Amino acid sequence: MRFIRASAYDFYSLPFSGGGTAGAGGEGGEGFEFVGQDHVTHDKRRGILMMGSAHTINVDAVLFVLDEVVPRLRRLSVTEEELVVHIIGPNMNHQTAVSEHVESKVVRLHGRVRGPELDALFRTSKVFLSPVVSGPASFKTKNLEALGRGLPVVTCRLGALGLLRPPSEATLSHTGVSIVACSPEKVAVMVQQYLQNASMWTQASDGARAFAQKHFHPRNLEREVAALLAADLSPKL
Repeated sequence: MRFIRASAYDFYSLPFSGGGTAGAGGEGGEGFEFVGQDHVTHDKRRGILMMGSAHTINVDAVLFVLDEVVPRLRRLSVTEEELVVHIIGPNMNHQTAVSEHVESKVVRLHGRVRGPELDALFRTSKVFLSPVVSGPASFKTKNLEALGRGLPVVTCRLGALGLLRPPSEATLSHTGVSIVACSPEKVAVMVQQYLQNASMWTQASDGARAFAQKHFHPRNLEREVAALLAADLSPKL
């Protein structure tokens, strides 16, 4: 499955058709191909996955999760075995406020990862958490990467820009995207459901793959663009 991307983070590198790997700034262009992989069921997965370099926006999101969401997940009876947050991204371990959490059993800082290690994290996590609590609006390519791999995404309105039109608060299991207000309580409740509700997770996982294929596969995008170019868009007098 091949999708369009323009990510600034080369730790998202994935194998291209034709051999080799390429990330942003690499030699493979801006397309990437999700590697073929067996679909791992809910019962064989564990924990939460987050992505982002040590940019202020990403650090703010990670601290929001660790300081505000994780304590609420504990109060929602999420067990220590279920509650692990995998954080992928270069230089995040140099952020004092983040590294202070590493002593707990909850946080796993992986730094810059690619290839089999990245695949393994996508295959074994239960939910992709992508809150946007600061900074300007932008399209979050990492959400698309998770959806294309069948990993349900929990985000907020800003995090869903470019995925759904218009983005609004909703539990959209048929798309794999759950949009909630960026409040710790609402984020925690949605994450808890994906961690503990296998039926809901499976529906969202299946929906995520179908949604990404339908709306972001280059062949389908080409058809949409061609239809727009062929349409008569001149103003009607």
